[in-house]
Amino acid sequence: MVFTTLCIIYGIVYRLYLSPIASFPGPKLAALTFGYEFYYDIINRDQYIWKIKELHEIYGPILRANPYELRISDSEFHDKLYSNDKQAKKRWEWQAKQFGVPGSIFANVGHETIETHRLREVLSQFFSMQRAR
Repeated sequence: MVFTTLCIIYGIVYRLYLSPIASFPGPKLAALTFGYEFYYDIINRDQYIWKIKELHEIYGPILRANPYELRISDSEFHDKLYSNDKQAKKRWEWQAKQFGVPGSIFANVGHETIETHRLREVLSQFFSMQRAR
């Protein structure tokens, strides 16, 4: 009982004050749990995107949307965030598993496997500027 209580208190303190994204603005409930996102997306039936827009008006262009995620509405920041630099960006493992298709490009967590690059090479031709036009 005491251990469980200490773990919960540590989780609260970590998410609010010690997390790498703790300094970004946003509702404290959203920083603590996924309950905020769950309420507006499931209970309020797909109203989360409108709530995020409302929160951007209150908190600014960079918003802490849940314990692990930031939402950015500044188009100027897009190139910096999604640049093709040498630093590989990894996806959360639980997020990759949501599609239920193991081995697919959607289920890859990292960028280090040769199969990932081969698959991207094959698919990249469909997303070129020439094809989009």
